[in-house]
Amino acid sequence: MKQKYTKVVWSLGIIAVSILFLWIAVRVVNLHTYQNSDFFTFWLSGRMVLTGQNPYLSVAWLNGHTVNGATWIPNQAYPYPLPNAIFFTPLSLLPLYEAFVAWVFLSQWFILVGLIILLMGSPQKFRFPYFIPLAAGLALFRPTIVQMVNGQFSGFMFLVLAGVVMFWKNEKWWQGSFLLALLALKPNIGLPIIGLIVIYLLVCRKGKAVLAILIGGIILLLAGIIVNPGWVFEFLSAGGAKLMQTFGYAPSIWGLSRLVCNGSLYCIIWVGSIISILLIAGFVTLVTWGKRNLTIAQVSSLSIVLALLITTHIWPYDQLLLALPVILMTLELAENGRLFLLNSSIILTLDLLAVVSFMINMQAENEIASTTLTVAVLGLVLWWIFSNPGRRNSFVSREKI
Repeated sequence: MKQKYTKVVWSLGIIAVSILFLWIAVRVVNLHTYQNSDFFTFWLSGRMVLTGQNPYLSVAWLNGHTVNGATWIPNQAYPYPLPNAIFFTPLSLLPLYEAFVAWVFLSQWFILVGLIILLMGSPQKFRFPYFIPLAAGLALFRPTIVQMVNGQFSGFMFLVLAGVVMFWKNEKWWQGSFLLALLALKPNIGLPIIGLIVIYLLVCRKGKAVLAILIGGIILLLAGIIVNPGWVFEFLSAGGAKLMQTFGYAPSIWGLSRLVCNGSLYCIIWVGSIISILLIAGFVTLVTWGKRNLTIAQVSSLSIVLALLITTHIWPYDQLLLALPVILMTLELAENGRLFLLNSSIILTLDLLAVVSFMINMQAENEIASTTLTVAVLGLVLWWIFSNPGRRNSFVSREKI
């Protein structure tokens, strides 16, 4: 009887949350001209794949904007890998408005399910008390709001990374690694994360895990080749053009380099490259000499933060991924006896910092100040690693190496 009652409560809860998410999705999509959004780029690419058109062909791409009433044209061709367009083909079967609403609805579920997955890795007594402040922190986080308004991809990546961490925590290396390959659907963020994690896996001699990532990547590659045999070269051309448009303006070390170098391209390249190399070298040193004391949560968190710092193309909606290291750290601190109010305030403090950086961005008319979010989380992760407060009783398994 009790089990049946529990199922009823869960079912009613899911229905209630779905109604709320649908209402939010409709409100978000109605905020602006939905044809002039980032989501339109994804939707149009999927629609072109379904109709046998090439999204990398500039004439066809621009014509797709005209036909669908889009006046904002940020790209002359599709700037993402073709498997990304294939991923969006189911939504592209729908009219644009309905598809956008569905994507915002799904994005909210991606984030919520990702949070629940992370909470399920902690002791039961911490799940409900921490669910409320963590969920509130995610809902109020500016990158969360921006990614929904723009119809971006960050919510899905958050879910993927949460799944990877929990698979690996349960020693399911093959499944987690195969899932990790999905991050390549957005390579400007996904490939740096994958690259850093692969370094750790190689240091720890997790060859099968690396092989699973390669297999996942090959499947994505072949899926694109089936549709368009030459998609890789066409994507590199389109992606290179996009990079040249935005280089030095991203909220990463490249944006900071622009400020230091006063806009000098030669200086930006040198300063950004040197800092990137130093950060990667520091990561390699840390995972090589400290691998026996690092948890999967810590390595994953550090990889995410460093990837967001060294990538040349990133916008505030991508910084939603910063919430994942904060959540993992909060839960580990909780298990090791840290005060509830102190732990739960971490993500809320990050929310406040996001608002402050946004106000600075408004004055500067760019997004470079948002780099402070990533730098702040990097500082927290390094403190977490070096102080190692969760060493005695971490909810994250410490794998045997």
